[in-house]
Amino acid sequence: MAYHDLGDIDSKIIEATIEVGGSNPSNHLSTSRIAKMCGVSEFVIYNHFATKENLVSIADHKVFEETTKEADRLIVDNDDDFDALWNGMVNFFLARPVYTAFEINYGHMFPRVTESPNTLDFRADMIDNAKKYMKSIKFDEDWKYGYAWMWVFRTIITYAQFVLNKSLDDTEEIRSGSRHLAKTGYASVKQIS
Repeated sequence: MAYHDLGDIDSKIIEATIEVGGSNPSNHLSTSRIAKMCGVSEFVIYNHFATKENLVSIADHKVFEETTKEADRLIVDNDDDFDALWNGMVNFFLARPVYTAFEINYGHMFPRVTESPNTLDFRADMIDNAKKYMKSIKFDEDWKYGYAWMWVFRTIITYAQFVLNKSLDDTEEIRSGSRHLAKTGYASVKQIS
């Protein structure tokens, strides 16, 4: 049998998972379609990732890492400016419709009934990000940081999804109103912190 160089197959599988997951409704993630996109068999996917749930969690972590890099860049440029962060992250997700749909369909940001293999790691990352990005909030319990950060990001991803699905026009008036609603919720969180 000839040796087949798979190159950086793990990265290819993760990217294909995001692509397939972002273009299919939740619970319709096809490992056969992912395998076909990567030019491998489904066996390779399960050999490298063990389970579909593990693969989805790793793909979600990849989206989370890219999202965090963008949020880091925005915060460096606009220290603790909610409007700049919200607008910048909306633009990020609008420019990456597959990321937006993947997060809606499979992301930790919108938890499912069953817990993903790396849910505890994700929660810890959420808490760390909330402390980093929402410096003006001080909570007495760590879980509140993670919940506040997830709530803010759900408003961002949901807004982007509505625009991408053409349920909303991305006008300054609508964006401003949506951002205001998100900021009002953020201000309420600050008051109870």
